[in-house]
Amino acid sequence: MFDSTKPVDFRGVPFPFIGQTIIIPAISYDDGEALAAEIDLCTNPSGVRSAADIMAMSAEDFKVHSDQTRARRRSMKKIIGVAIRRNYPKFSDEELKAFVDFDTAQDAFNAALGYTGGEFLRDGVTPNPAYVKKITDPGELKPAASSGSN
Repeated sequence: MFDSTKPVDFRGVPFPFIGQTIIIPAISYDDGEALAAEIDLCTNPSGVRSAADIMAMSAEDFKVHSDQTRARRRSMKKIIGVAIRRNYPKFSDEELKAFVDFDTAQDAFNAALGYTGGEFLRDGVTPNPAYVKKITDPGELKPAASSGSN
């Protein structure tokens, strides 16, 4: 079991998880190089189709589309796991399975790639209040008082 009470090494985006808050940082450049194929698969998917196109597919085309979708999901989960383990090296595969779902996957993936819309933790501790309201229960994290310079 990971320990979310210890200070993290890398700034990132806060996510609620089993009554705790984990901070997902961006992956390192070295990890980005090692995961380049997975990142490309997730960020430049070929053959993305509308729901109507999917409904009109032959069984064989649908299988290919489904296999590609599953491969993207596996790659996305792998990238999220690498990012989480930068701050929580003991974050287990079982915990990762429990964390990544259709609600958290896209936001966690964006955090892993460093894309947060500028919503990183301000000082490594205090989340940006605008982002906290989007992804957590406002009672879980108490945002810092606004300085009025936003």
